[in-house]
Amino acid sequence: MENKNQEQGKSKSTMWIVLLILSAVLNIYQWRNHTTAISNFESKVDTLVVEKVNVEQELSETKSELEKYRGISSNLDSLLNEAQAKIDEQAKKIRSLGASEKT
Repeated sequence: MENKNQEQGKSKSTMWIVLLILSAVLNIYQWRNHTTAISNFESKVDTLVVEKVNVEQELSETKSELEKYRGISSNLDSLLNEAQAKIDEQAKKIRSLGASEKT
Protein backbone atom coordinates (compact mmCIF):
# COMPACT_ATOMS: atom_id res chain seq x y z
CA MET A 1 0.00 0.00 0.00
CA GLU A 2 2.85 2.29 0.82
CA ASN A 3 4.30 1.50 -2.52
CA LYS A 4 1.06 2.50 -4.18
CA ASN A 5 1.00 5.83 -2.29
CA GLN A 6 4.60 6.50 -3.27
CA GLU A 7 3.79 5.81 -6.92
CA GLN A 8 0.78 8.13 -6.76
CA GLY A 9 2.93 10.81 -5.11
CA LYS A 10 5.58 10.46 -7.82
CA SER A 11 2.89 10.48 -10.48
CA LYS A 12 1.37 13.66 -9.04
CA SER A 13 4.79 15.29 -8.75
CA THR A 14 5.61 14.38 -12.34
CA MET A 15 2.24 15.73 -13.48
CA TRP A 16 2.82 19.03 -11.62
CA ILE A 17 6.32 19.37 -13.10
CA VAL A 18 4.99 18.70 -16.62
CA LEU A 19 2.18 21.24 -16.10
CA LEU A 20 4.66 23.79 -14.74
CA ILE A 21 6.99 23.32 -17.72
CA LEU A 22 4.04 23.49 -20.12
CA SER A 23 2.83 26.68 -18.44
CA ALA A 24 6.32 28.21 -18.66
CA VAL A 25 6.59 27.32 -22.36
CA LEU A 26 3.16 28.82 -23.11
CA ASN A 27 4.01 31.99 -21.16
CA ILE A 28 7.25 32.42 -23.11
CA TYR A 29 5.37 31.86 -26.38
CA GLN A 30 2.74 34.47 -25.47
CA TRP A 31 5.39 36.93 -24.31
CA ARG A 32 7.26 36.63 -27.63
CA ASN A 33 4.06 37.07 -29.64
CA HIS A 34 3.11 40.07 -27.52
CA THR A 35 6.58 41.59 -27.99
CA THR A 36 6.35 41.05 -31.75
CA ALA A 37 2.90 42.65 -31.85
CA ILE A 38 4.16 45.64 -29.88
CA SER A 39 7.15 46.00 -32.21
CA ASN A 40 4.88 45.90 -35.26
CA PHE A 41 2.54 48.45 -33.69
CA GLU A 42 5.44 50.76 -32.77
CA SER A 43 6.80 50.44 -36.30
CA LYS A 44 3.42 51.43 -37.75
CA VAL A 45 3.16 54.36 -35.34
CA ASP A 46 6.67 55.51 -36.26
CA THR A 47 5.80 55.27 -39.95
CA LEU A 48 2.63 57.29 -39.39
CA VAL A 49 4.55 59.94 -37.45
CA VAL A 50 7.13 60.22 -40.24
CA GLU A 51 4.40 60.49 -42.86
CA LYS A 52 2.56 63.10 -40.79
CA VAL A 53 5.75 65.17 -40.57
CA ASN A 54 6.26 64.81 -44.33
CA VAL A 55 2.69 65.91 -45.05
CA GLU A 56 2.99 68.88 -42.67
CA GLN A 57 6.29 69.88 -44.29
CA GLU A 58 4.79 69.63 -47.77
CA LEU A 59 1.78 71.66 -46.63
CA SER A 60 4.07 74.31 -45.17
CA GLU A 61 6.12 74.44 -48.38
CA THR A 62 2.96 74.75 -50.45
CA LYS A 63 1.66 77.56 -48.25
CA SER A 64 4.95 79.46 -48.49
CA GLU A 65 5.00 78.96 -52.27
CA LEU A 66 1.47 80.32 -52.51
CA GLU A 67 2.48 83.27 -50.34
CA LYS A 68 5.39 83.86 -52.72
CA TYR A 69 2.99 83.97 -55.67
CA ARG A 70 0.58 86.09 -53.70
CA GLY A 71 3.36 88.64 -53.20
CA ILE A 72 4.19 88.60 -56.89
CA SER A 73 0.54 88.99 -57.76
CA SER A 74 0.06 91.98 -55.46
CA ASN A 75 3.17 93.62 -56.90
CA LEU A 76 1.85 93.02 -60.39
CA ASP A 77 -1.56 94.32 -59.34
CA SER A 78 -0.04 97.52 -57.96
CA LEU A 79 2.10 97.96 -61.09
CA LEU A 80 -0.96 97.43 -63.24
CA ASN A 81 -2.91 99.95 -61.15
CA GLU A 82 -0.09 102.50 -61.55
CA ALA A 83 0.11 101.85 -65.28
CA GLN A 84 -3.66 102.17 -65.59
CA ALA A 85 -3.56 105.48 -63.68
CA LYS A 86 -0.85 106.80 -66.03
CA ILE A 87 -2.89 105.69 -69.04
CA ASP A 88 -5.97 107.43 -67.61
CA GLU A 89 -3.87 110.59 -67.02
CA GLN A 90 -2.56 110.51 -70.58
CA ALA A 91 -6.10 109.97 -71.87
CA LYS A 92 -7.25 113.07 -69.94
CA LYS A 93 -4.40 115.12 -71.43
CA ILE A 94 -5.27 113.92 -74.91
CA ARG A 95 -8.94 114.79 -74.39
CA SER A 96 -8.07 118.20 -73.00
CA LEU A 97 -5.70 118.88 -75.92
CA GLY A 98 -8.39 117.78 -78.36
CA ALA A 99 -10.97 119.98 -76.60
CA SER A 100 -8.67 123.02 -76.59
CA GLU A 101 -7.98 122.65 -80.32
CA LYS A 102 -11.70 122.60 -81.07
CA THR A 103 -12.26 125.90 -79.36
